[in-house]
Amino acid sequence: MKKVRLFWLAIAHCVTMAAQIPFLDTENAYLGQNRPGETPVIFAPEVLSQSACDNTISFSPNGKELFFTKWKGDNPSLYYSAYNGTVWTTPKEKNFSNSYEMEAIFAPYGKVVWFASGETFPDAIWMVESDTPEWKAPVKIESVCSPDVEFYATLTMDTTLYFQRTWNGIYRSEYQNGAFTTPIKLSNAINSETEVNRHPWISKDETYLLFERGDGSINDDIWISFRTSDTAWMQPVKLSKAINTDGFECQPTLSPDEKYLFFRRDCKMYWVRIDNQIAELRKTLTANSFRKITE
Repeated sequence: MKKVRLFWLAIAHCVTMAAQIPFLDTENAYLGQNRPGETPVIFAPEVLSQSACDNTISFSPNGKELFFTKWKGDNPSLYYSAYNGTVWTTPKEKNFSNSYEMEAIFAPYGKVVWFASGETFPDAIWMVESDTPEWKAPVKIESVCSPDVEFYATLTMDTTLYFQRTWNGIYRSEYQNGAFTTPIKLSNAINSETEVNRHPWISKDETYLLFERGDGSINDDIWISFRTSDTAWMQPVKLSKAINTDGFECQPTLSPDEKYLFFRRDCKMYWVRIDNQIAELRKTLTANSFRKITE
C-alpha cells in the first residue's frame, strides 16, 4: 500500500512540475521546431511558404498563438495559428478590417495585436485586442496616423510605440493619459540620412532597438542600437555575419522571451538564438562608450 501511495505521489509531482514549465520551454512551442543555436536555420519550412515570402513572425506573450504575413502577388494578408493543447492549428487567413492587412505583431502583454491596414494598401496602424476567445472590433490609432504611410508597430511593456513612417523614418510615441503623444522621429543615429532605415523592433524594456538598414533593395542588413537616455541612442552596429550575409536580411522580430530572433532572408524565414549576442554587444559597446568619455 505504501508503494502504491508513493507511486501516485510521484505521478502527481511530475504532473505538477510539468504544469509549472512555461509553454515556451516545452517541445510544442514554436510550432514544435527544434531550437536553433547561434547559426540561423530556416523556420518551419513545412508550414511557411517560400514562394509567397511569408514574413513578420509574431508569437503571443504565452507563445500559444502566432501571426505572420503572407503575400499573394502584390496583396498581403494576415495568417493565424494557435496551439489547441495538442497540436498547432493549420494557419488560416485572419484579417480584421480592411481588404489589405499585414505585419500583425503581438504586444508584450495580454492578447493585443498591432497591425497595418488600409483599403487599397496597409498604410495606417490599427490595434485589436481580446479578453475572450473572440477578437474585439479593431481600432485605428488616429493620433499617430498622418497623410504618409505608417506600419510595423512594436511596443514596450509600458506601451511606448515604435513604428515606421514612409519608407525611411523610425518614430516613437508615448502613451499618456489614455492616448498616444505626437510621434517623434528618432535621432540621426537611427535614421541615417544616407541609407534606408525601417522595420523597427523595440525590446520590452526599451533598452535596445533592432531595425533594418541598407539601400532598400538587395543589400539590407539587421542592425542594433542601445538606448542611453530618453532621446539618445548609441551608434548602431550590425548583428553577426552569421545573420547578415550577402543576402537581403529584413523584418526582425523577437520571441516573447527575447531569446530568439526571427527574420527574413530573401524569401525564407530564419530564426537564431540571439540573447547571448545582444548581451555581449551591450557589454562591449557600453564599455567602449565609457572609455571614450573618460579618455
